Amino acid sequence: MSKNQKGQHCEISYINAGDSCVIMMLGNEISREMHQRVKSLYLYLNSHQIPGVVEVVPAYRSISVYYNPFEASPNKIFEWLQQTDGMVLPNASENSVRRLYIPVCFGGEFGPDLQRVAEYHNLSEKEVVDIFQAQYYLNYFVGFMPGKPYLGGLPEILETPRLDVPRFKLPSGTVVIYSKQAAIFGIEQPSGANCIGRSPILIYDIRKEDPTLFQMGDMVRFFPISQEEFLEISAQVEAMEYHVRTEYVKE
Repeated sequence: MSKNQKGQHCEISYINAGDSCVIMMLGNEISREMHQRVKSLYLYLNSHQIPGVVEVVPAYRSISVYYNPFEASPNKIFEWLQQTDGMVLPNASENSVRRLYIPVCFGGEFGPDLQRVAEYHNLSEKEVVDIFQAQYYLNYFVGFMPGKPYLGGLPEILETPRLDVPRFKLPSGTVVIYSKQAAIFGIEQPSGANCIGRSPILIYDIRKEDPTLFQMGDMVRFFPISQEEFLEISAQVEAMEYHVRTEYVKE
């Protein structure tokens, strides 16, 4: 079952996704403007929850609301979401934005696909690294695997298709390129993405009260380190003594 209505900026769809989830689709595009709209709605809904709501989960162009079917009905959730249509919400872009700087050892055993990416674009491995680390990447949301950010902003010159044969597992900290996206893994996982490097930090650390490093809307930048620095930082991370460089800026 789904319901549609004309929103202020786009056609909004409300989808009943099973017996305990309603999805609010805000449109078809993936863009920074859509991200700001999703983020504004997410922040509002998360702070104005009604009885029965278990979790509010943002994505590229949608918000999923998980609820307890013994405490709330789909229609009640629909009504709650529809109240936001046309509502003037605080602009999420007016908040301070976090910038996080992530160390990465590129190439070699840490990035076995760096050469593949370079050859695909007729670049040197150094040129790929230079282009990749010069950008800030927007974290649209965290999902699929614990701590994994969905990073947008990959330069078109580095857009690379997935591998024909996926790897069975890649370790946590792996930095990858796939199609128009980049990511870093929070846990060991299978993947067909191009592995170009690995970070010694843990973006998902169960030893911490809040185990997930990245938040929706973070700006992420990677910087190269040597194998020796990788080992040094790994030891600091293990001892819980390494602190990711973080800045708060107005954008």
